Amino acid sequence: MKKLLAAAALTLLGTGAFAQTTKGTVAIGGTVSFFNEGSKRDNNSSRYRRISLNPYVGYFIKDRTEVGAALNLSHSQDSYYYNETENFSKAQSIGLSIYTTKYVALEEKLYLYGTVMAGAGFGGIKRKGEEYPSEVKTHNTNYFNTKLTPGFLYTVTPKLGAFISYSAIYYLNSKEKPVNSVEGAFYSSSETFGADISLNSLQFGLNYFIVR
Repeated sequence: MKKLLAAAALTLLGTGAFAQTTKGTVAIGGTVSFFNEGSKRDNNSSRYRRISLNPYVGYFIKDRTEVGAALNLSHSQDSYYYNETENFSKAQSIGLSIYTTKYVALEEKLYLYGTVMAGAGFGGIKRKGEEYPSEVKTHNTNYFNTKLTPGFLYTVTPKLGAFISYSAIYYLNSKEKPVNSVEGAFYSSSETFGADISLNSLQFGLNYFIVR
């Protein structure tokens, strides 16, 4: 009898611990990342800031395997003062990504996961400085990217999880085109493939699980 009760208790414990990643669960959440770096020398200074927001919704098509879509919002500003004149460029973008995530349980509430994501988006660049006395939009942009993102998920409650991740391996293709340019005007394009495990790529987020 004691063995049966112990087995039943372990079964219930296991169901509660891993219910968040079982087939049919819906995950709603998002990530936020912020980076701020500056320097100053004599009367000149520079600063770079970036913030990214990525709300998403996912569905577990089978145990510990999630697929979903994410909205990607980004804003950055690169500014510097030279001879008491402020010069800056602002970049803003909005995009959509699809992803799949695989979870591996490390213990009752802790998971290691890996996410493969592909997305595309568009935006613009605004500048102000000696060449532009007032803020003006100078370029339209578009991009395509893919990345592999590892991370850790901790289930604080049966319905709430907190996680941390970083962009380990990525590919980015981006283009810039002057505003009001004629058809066939020159595009400035770039391709980047690399690995990034710096603090610049850290993201923090929350998950809300709707367990069925």
